[in-house]
Amino acid sequence: MKKSLLALAAMSAFAGAAQAQSSVSVYGILDTGFSAAKATTTKDGVAVNNNATQTGAESSQTTSRLGFRGVEDLGGGTSALFVLEMGLGASGTGFGDAQAATMFTNRVSYIGLSDKSKGTVHLGRQYQSLHAVIGAGSAGGQNNVVGAVYSSSLIGTAGSISQTRPYAVNIDNAITYVTPNMSGLTLEIQTGQTRSNTAGATATSSTTAATETGGSLRYTAVKNLFVGYAYSEKGTVVADTSNVKIIAQALSANYDFGIAQGFFLATNTKVDDIKNNVNFSDMRQYEFGVKAPISKTIGAFASLYTGNIKSGSNTAVQTTYNFTAAQAHADTTGFQLGAQYDLSKRTNLYGIYGQASIKGKSAATNDKLASNQYALGLRHTF
Repeated sequence: MKKSLLALAAMSAFAGAAQAQSSVSVYGILDTGFSAAKATTTKDGVAVNNNATQTGAESSQTTSRLGFRGVEDLGGGTSALFVLEMGLGASGTGFGDAQAATMFTNRVSYIGLSDKSKGTVHLGRQYQSLHAVIGAGSAGGQNNVVGAVYSSSLIGTAGSISQTRPYAVNIDNAITYVTPNMSGLTLEIQTGQTRSNTAGATATSSTTAATETGGSLRYTAVKNLFVGYAYSEKGTVVADTSNVKIIAQALSANYDFGIAQGFFLATNTKVDDIKNNVNFSDMRQYEFGVKAPISKTIGAFASLYTGNIKSGSNTAVQTTYNFTAAQAHADTTGFQLGAQYDLSKRTNLYGIYGQASIKGKSAATNDKLASNQYALGLRHTF
């Protein structure tokens, strides 16, 4: 009897030790509320799509998601890890998020190894290196309302797709290496495939997967300061007639002054036909923002961006921006205002308002795409 009890105790201790060396956690966000957006398209001074509106349930502050994260201690400072994160269509078919039409979508799914002295390797579907750098310069936290560089696409079919977001967010079949923190510097190198194109490239690039390489450099040695730079290069052959290269870059910074936090973001996206030596598009964006606490439970933010688009002879401009190829020059502007009321550490109410526009230049001075959107919602994290 004593032997049986001792054996049982030993097995329990062993199981407890094994369990302590590995862990799996569940996390997620549920965000839903009401959103209303209005868009106007003006062509040659005449409104051709006047005050088109869309309303509905929407994940506006943060896309809803469900995730599983696991870590196993392999000993000697090395660990195995995985992340499986799915987007949730918790609001139904929210018009701002095409993925919301289905209940589950693959946001990220990767496995990796991490060593305290050698760094971390991730394998699978991941966020592009640009994602963290652009997010660090966004006062609105990469929300889904128009009016910011990250989220300034004019609404679906009610407007035109004036996308100033300079990257595709996710990368498939990726290999990412992240160095240990070296006196405040962290280097990330990444290669993989992207299936959706960056702004202004949709009609000129293949819809099949394109090889992408890039990375980022982030600096955090100074207290309350973040500075980051990211680079991405993607190329694809289109019907054996052209060789399209898309280069996206981002520089961001934020600094916490105590009473408020300031943000800066600059992006540049160039689309070139290398084979035929033709520039399709060159888009530059600059965003400035501030975020501050109003009280212990209320916070607010504001951001403003401005930029321009220069395009060569390219039918994609007409498709994407509703301008003809000869008129392919435009100024871009947008702003956001937002507030959040914390009901607890995990639950908050929010309100966000944004405007965005693309105004033609040169021969397209009477062409304009404009939209505004507001969102009121409730978000819970777990």
